[in-house]
Amino acid sequence: MKLEEMCQNSCSNNGECDKVIGCKCEEGFIEHDCSIKIKCYKDCNNNGICHNNGRCGCYPGWTGSLCEMKIPCRNNCTSTVNGVCQKDKTCKCNKGYSGRDCGDNDKVRKKDEYESLLQVGDKVDKIKTNCKNNCSGNGICNEKTKNCSCKDEFIGDDCSINLFKSMNINLESFKKEYIKRDKKVIANKTNVVKDESKVKRDGNRINKLKNKSNLKLAKATAKVN
Repeated sequence: MKLEEMCQNSCSNNGECDKVIGCKCEEGFIEHDCSIKIKCYKDCNNNGICHNNGRCGCYPGWTGSLCEMKIPCRNNCTSTVNGVCQKDKTCKCNKGYSGRDCGDNDKVRKKDEYESLLQVGDKVDKIKTNCKNNCSGNGICNEKTKNCSCKDEFIGDDCSINLFKSMNINLESFKKEYIKRDKKVIANKTNVVKDESKVKRDGNRINKLKNKSNLKLAKATAKVN
């Protein structure tokens, strides 16, 4: 049998032509050429599609044998643009929407979150700038007194002046020189302590010699008397 004979009337444009079985009808159509539309009672109330077995297949958000009952979802999922009510009474949100009733517009929510972050950032910046110029990053701000506590080499009410640079002093060289000086001072102090200990020891020896001399002198005087 020729293909044209198997698929008469080109399946009435309601199906596809199959080389083996002939016309393969779309849902809602029957007969060898898919020319007859199956009718369900009340056409499923226009809330579903009529299957070949004569039963209604309801669109999302509708239920019942004739798709006559709307499934009650929270706020009816706001609108059909936002989401579709499912048989389990939950909303299936469309892209760009979220929430139990699909009432949250993700773009608006993200914008609100961004603005909130900006507000928080402004508050943080205000806290940071309680001191002049935020201590120029060279000190710590005292929030109570609003005064800067500058690092070693910085001065000024905002710690903006580098003392060493303004005096053309190399910081590393200064530190090395300072360490050398400290070592000398420590060495000198150690020597002084050593000298003091030596004097003390010598003084004790002298006192002992004096005591011995006095004792000999006293014995000699006693013999004479």
